[in-house]
Amino acid sequence: VGDPVVITAQPQAVTVAAGEVATFTVEATNAYAYQWQYQNTTSTKWGNTSADGNQTATLNVTTKASNNGYKYRCVIYGLDGNEYITEYAVLTVG
Repeated sequence: VGDPVVITAQPQAVTVAAGEVATFTVEATNAYAYQWQYQNTTSTKWGNTSADGNQTATLNVTTKASNNGYKYRCVIYGLDGNEYITEYAVLTVG
């Protein structure tokens, strides 16, 4: 089957000014695919983001003031066929 994913570095909170790029990264072993997700401040649901790098280990989000407080996490697909979800990181824009 394959070894399970081991997340060796979780995404970290980022603070940027509006219009700047916020970068979130994850490090994991035994991963074959990534999908970054976000949650806005008025929802409890997670949705896939289309920001640059959304299917890689590094997500780059060009921010707007309205993104303040958004949460980002990564779903990691393992070689063992399972999905692993990172902790979330909060984006502060201001």
